[in-house]
Amino acid sequence: MATRAQLSQERSRLRRDELLAAAIELFAEGGSRAVTHRAVAKRAGLPPATTTYYFESIEDLLREALADHIRTWRNELDLLSGLDDVAAIDMKVEDATTLIAHVWSARGPEVAALELAI
Repeated sequence: MATRAQLSQERSRLRRDELLAAAIELFAEGGSRAVTHRAVAKRAGLPPATTTYYFESIEDLLREALADHIRTWRNELDLLSGLDDVAAIDMKVEDATTLIAHVWSARGPEVAALELAI
């Protein structure tokens, strides 16, 4: 049986993951300008202060969200590498291309710094 501390850690991890997913969704919809503490918390269905509890700045949140998303893509592409499903691979490449296009179209000083960090 899980201890109270373990349950708290799991809940904390799930909230953080929800924030990261919300940030990626907002970024995909509107670029870096759409990613604000309030918008991310609202999209995740969490109180507004939650984002600042887990991430010191929007740049930290966006950097971690993009890095997490890229790690997920890499893992999925690794799984696809042994398959002959060209359509599935093409879809992942198209997803990656779309994200990169959003990054470049929203390119400002904060996005350039995030690109260098990743």
